[in-house]
Amino acid sequence: MHDPGPIPQAPRKRSPWLRFGLGCGLLSLLTTVAVIAALVLVVTGDDRGGTFDVGDRFEVENVHYTVSAVHTGVPRLGDALQNARPDEHGAFVLVVLRVTNERRSELAVDTSDFLLYEGGTAYEPSTEAGAAILVDNDFGFDDGTEYGTVNAREVRDMPLLYDAPDTDLTHMTVTPGADPDLRVIVDLSP
Repeated sequence: MHDPGPIPQAPRKRSPWLRFGLGCGLLSLLTTVAVIAALVLVVTGDDRGGTFDVGDRFEVENVHYTVSAVHTGVPRLGDALQNARPDEHGAFVLVVLRVTNERRSELAVDTSDFLLYEGGTAYEPSTEAGAAILVDNDFGFDDGTEYGTVNAREVRDMPLLYDAPDTDLTHMTVTPGADPDLRVIVDLSP
């Protein structure tokens, strides 16, 4: 007798429920990843570094900053009682920083987080000169609050004063809380 070979078997039918279950599982996984990514962006609430121009607004932890102006050649600040003059250079460099505090609590701005660069040298703002400019009528800053403090839900122009030469201003860096991951560079070149 002749051997007919193996008996053909009917193809296995896969359950439609298996494909449906795998599709739902994949969709759930993608949704979870998207929600977690969105929460990370909302919770951190900062620009995570980058380069900005004067006038650009950047956010760090629910606080918006804008370097709105840079003035060079400011010889002295304050009034006769509270007078500030630069120690090393002939004049101050004044950077006007607009701070929008969207937090529910007051914000103490650590001015040492804002470094001004002239060529390859970094300069820290002078807190003494910053306090003196608040009583200087020529610039119109608010002297009703302590220098460096921005109340909850307040927009305030804050003066940052540097005893630095104004010959070759290149950029300013912002590193809030000394966190290098949040480093923001503001380009001061014209």
